[in-house]
Amino acid sequence: MNTIKEILKDHYDYRKQLFKLAKTEIIKTYKGAALGWSWAIIRPAIQIFVFWFAFSIGLRHGKPVEGYPFFLWLIAGMIPWFYMKDMIQGGSACLRRHTHLVTKIKFPISTIPTFVSMSLFVVHIALLVIVILIYMGFGYMPDIYYLQLPFYMMLMFFFFNAWGLFAGVLSAMSRDFLNLVKALTTALFWMSGILYNVNTINIGWLRKVLL
Repeated sequence: MNTIKEILKDHYDYRKQLFKLAKTEIIKTYKGAALGWSWAIIRPAIQIFVFWFAFSIGLRHGKPVEGYPFFLWLIAGMIPWFYMKDMIQGGSACLRRHTHLVTKIKFPISTIPTFVSMSLFVVHIALLVIVILIYMGFGYMPDIYYLQLPFYMMLMFFFFNAWGLFAGVLSAMSRDFLNLVKALTTALFWMSGILYNVNTINIGWLRKVLL
C-alpha cells in the first residue's frame, strides 16, 4: 500500500515534468523525418491497408462481420492494437531507453513508463478520432455506446502503465526478457482475433479463451 502511495506521490510531484517529457518523446520519435508527424498516421495506415488487401483481395475472407464491412471491423481492432503493441514493447524497454534519467538525474523510476505511455496515447487518440470520422463517412453515426470509450481507454492507459513498470524493471535486469516480449507480441497479435471473427472458431474452449 505504501508503494502505491509513493508511486502516486511521485506522479503528483513530477506532473509538470511528465508532460514535458511526453512531448519530448513525441518530438524525438518523428524528428528528422521529412514528413514529420504524418508518419503517426502513414505507418498504421500502411499496415491496415496490407492486412485489408491480404484478407479482402488476396485470401478473399474479408466478408462483413456482424453487419459491418470488413474494413471498418478491421480498423476498430487495429487502432487500439497499435497503442498496445507499442506499450508492450516500448514499455518493456522504457527503463533501458531512459537510463540517463535514473543514473544521472535521479528521476523516479515509476514515472518513466507514464510519460512513454502518454506520448503514445496522444497518437492513439488522434487515430481514434480519424476512425470515428471514417465510420461517419460510411454512414455509421456515433451512438450511446461511444460513451464507453473514455472509460475503456482510461483502463487501457493505467494497465499498460503498470505493465511498463513491471516489464521495464525485468527488461532492465535481463535482455532475454525483452527479447521474449518482442517475440510473444507477434504471437499475441495473431491470436487476438483482430484479423478474424473469434465467434467462427469451432473449438469451444479456445473460442472462450480468446473471447
